[in-house]
Amino acid sequence: MAIISKNKLFLLGVVSIIIMGISGIYAFTNTSTSTVKNDLNTGAVNIQLKEYSINNNVEQEYNEDPKAVMPGEVVSLIPRVLNLGESCYVRAKISYKSNSGNLILSDENIEGMDPNWTKTGDYWYYSNPIETDAKIDIFKSVSIPSDISNENQGKTLQVNIVVEAIQSRNFTPDFTSDEPWGNVEITEGKDNNYHTDKSQISNNVIVEYENGTNNYIEIPEDFLSNISLLMPGDNVSSEITVKPTNDKTEVSFTVAPESNDDEEIRDLMEKLVLKIESNGETVFTGNLYQLNETTFGSSNSNTETKYKFSVSMPEELGNEYSMLSTGLVWTFKAKTEVTPKPIDYTNTYTVEIVTVKEDGTTVILSNDTIYTINGGDKITSNGKIVFPKDKTITALSQRDTYTIKQKNAPAGYKVYPNAFDLIVGFKIDESIQKYVIDESKTYCSGPGIADSMYKISPDNTKITIYIPNEEIEKPRKGDYQLELVVVGDDGQTVITTDKAIFTINDSNLGTKEGILNIKKIIGEGMKNTTFSIKQKKAPNGYNAFIGTINLNVGFKYDEKTNSYIIDESSTNANSKEKIKFALKVSGDKVIIYITNTKKPEPQPSPQTGDVKVKIAIAIFIIAAICLIVVFILERKNKNKENEEKSDDK
Repeated sequence: MAIISKNKLFLLGVVSIIIMGISGIYAFTNTSTSTVKNDLNTGAVNIQLKEYSINNNVEQEYNEDPKAVMPGEVVSLIPRVLNLGESCYVRAKISYKSNSGNLILSDENIEGMDPNWTKTGDYWYYSNPIETDAKIDIFKSVSIPSDISNENQGKTLQVNIVVEAIQSRNFTPDFTSDEPWGNVEITEGKDNNYHTDKSQISNNVIVEYENGTNNYIEIPEDFLSNISLLMPGDNVSSEITVKPTNDKTEVSFTVAPESNDDEEIRDLMEKLVLKIESNGETVFTGNLYQLNETTFGSSNSNTETKYKFSVSMPEELGNEYSMLSTGLVWTFKAKTEVTPKPIDYTNTYTVEIVTVKEDGTTVILSNDTIYTINGGDKITSNGKIVFPKDKTITALSQRDTYTIKQKNAPAGYKVYPNAFDLIVGFKIDESIQKYVIDESKTYCSGPGIADSMYKISPDNTKITIYIPNEEIEKPRKGDYQLELVVVGDDGQTVITTDKAIFTINDSNLGTKEGILNIKKIIGEGMKNTTFSIKQKKAPNGYNAFIGTINLNVGFKYDEKTNSYIIDESSTNANSKEKIKFALKVSGDKVIIYITNTKKPEPQPSPQTGDVKVKIAIAIFIIAAICLIVVFILERKNKNKENEEKSDDK
């Protein structure tokens, strides 16, 4: 198994230009010199291939010892590529071998391959770039053919994998071509232990002014900041401005490594191309290694001149230039023809507030942070407020005071709680014959203010105050349960004999043992949720309620748990139809007890035997009445006969 990577470069560099302005009684030419030390680093593309297997659902490094396999068996084998360097594309060459003389395995036996792998020619190409510290698997397992003949018993099968990498920046594969990477040469890197450490790469540019040279030249704070991560094919540029003055200023530079003893560093710098342009014309072009002083421009009283600095890295630079590091020394000289002028100590200064995270350095790029300064509100732009900008210093005795309070913090952060005062005092800088900030008379006063929260620029014309904002922990989502309990006429006894069905917000749901339980999530910022509850079916023997129960569940933020919970005060239910129910909130539950009235029991139907008895009784009573009537009639007839006999006598 082999690991081969094509390593190309990234470059770290910081450039600072300083031109010193002078004044005097008589016209003369003065040369001022400033130097800046930066770090120059080159990186690499570096990949690592390891193999793993899964045994008993546990992933572990693959055991290289020979393993006996059976026809039809699936062997867990996971080749994994780890990117330790810069973003890159990878490709893999998979070959198969057997000491039986027969080629038993092929690509058809590879299983679990990511769909981003496609085969062209002899290589499998991964279609997406692999970022630093990312991992990708080539496949998951190898299946042994089930139709292996007995003559192959005891033979050895082997899968060989070669993985190659190429930088993704300034390189675009053509996956429609027969050669997706073109005719590229893959070479082995210097050190397979190389690992890109982004935390060691700084994008900060150190721009320093001495003796008021900012009155003559303006350098952006992000000057060539992206030179800190150059890769072959890159070109980065930035502009500086030489300001119009009453004096003519000629600017020159040199740049060299901190030590000239390292031939590899010198060779690298001679390969990097430096180009300076002004008004569309090239005023200098050459390599980055410049020991001899080179003039690149001049200014006079009528012209503001811009100079574009560009640094590029040739595409063909390879692994021999990777992983190099040195200090870089830029030396800038300004030759100024000074015209006599009266001494005027008047100068300007600037105050800047920067909103940062708790680490004190990371700027929170918010445009809605508000500071109250001497009673007036100011809003940040990209995390900063400049006030006053270029305020005039007219007297040595001048003393400016500002009361500062953060009124509104960036979204997701807490307001800095303390108000404080900034007191600014001044002195004369004889080297430039100007008023500047006096550090001994300038300070911030207030609770919690530390010296590290503010600094004065090297030329004593700018104060920067860093206001730390603590990040607010986002509330977690909560959950709760909605329970519908079907009870009898007493409002307490749960009816468990049969299922009841409810329609809740148009969804039909049924009870289980008399209870319907629904789990709900409380999302961030939720105020309430409403439910429309109807009963579609009651348990057998009971009446379903007719109408709608309207339930409103309210929520609130709980500081103890940092989550959202049920707000009992804003949770309520009602019904226009006067349905009999009871609402109860208990912890994370909203319970509604719904009464279902029992249907009346039906009267039993009369039995056939009872009818016969009743008919018999009725016949008996009628017969008895008839007998009584007959008896009475016979008695009357008999009495009449007796009377007639008496009369005859």
